[in-house]
Amino acid sequence: MIAAKTLVCGFGLDNFTIVGSGNWRGAASDDDDASDKELAALNKAMADATGGKLEENKCPDSGKSDTIDADEDEPDETTTTVKAGPGATKTDPLSIGADEQVGDYAVKVTSVDQDAVAEVKGYNEFNEDPSNDRYVLVSLDATYTGDTEGDPSSDLTVTLSGGDSKQYDSYSCSADLGERGYPGTIESGGTASYLTCFDVPEVALKGGAVFVEDSMSFDETDRTYWALS
Repeated sequence: MIAAKTLVCGFGLDNFTIVGSGNWRGAASDDDDASDKELAALNKAMADATGGKLEENKCPDSGKSDTIDADEDEPDETTTTVKAGPGATKTDPLSIGADEQVGDYAVKVTSVDQDAVAEVKGYNEFNEDPSNDRYVLVSLDATYTGDTEGDPSSDLTVTLSGGDSKQYDSYSCSADLGERGYPGTIESGGTASYLTCFDVPEVALKGGAVFVEDSMSFDETDRTYWALS
């Protein structure tokens, strides 16, 4: 009912009558006495016909509601911080060995092997040749800076952004890296070193970069990029 009264007063009326639960008739300050009497008669007739109850109301000055302040409904202005500097974009990546905060982790790409077929096949005798030209192995160190515990292999997403304008995730590589691919859970202050594998065409390597982001983030500006070499 408060919302209905606020809406009605918003039409610039000075007083109005609620008939039943949803019907209303009102008058402005410049209406003459005859109009007021006609409205009153119509309201009564409607109430008699519908069995509704008459409720007289008076709007606050200037047609504003004294129950709802429109300014209070407006959201506060927020400031969005956009990451800038090295690592913020594919064209300005961090160097291998540099570290950066990503989500709850201090992350460092320690090495990138752009031709790792032999190494990948060495982790498991059943690992096959890449379906594309290359296996790329990215080695990372991730230090958990949160208050509880975390698993960087699930909390962080590592993607190879190719020079061919395509993105390759770790699912592109079906090879088994054994324990090196699954760092497990670490607690606050703990560091895990692990590998991420990509199966990519050679053309993706020139001008490419690898980026790491929080797995729960859907904001592209949260990504941090490292060079492939």
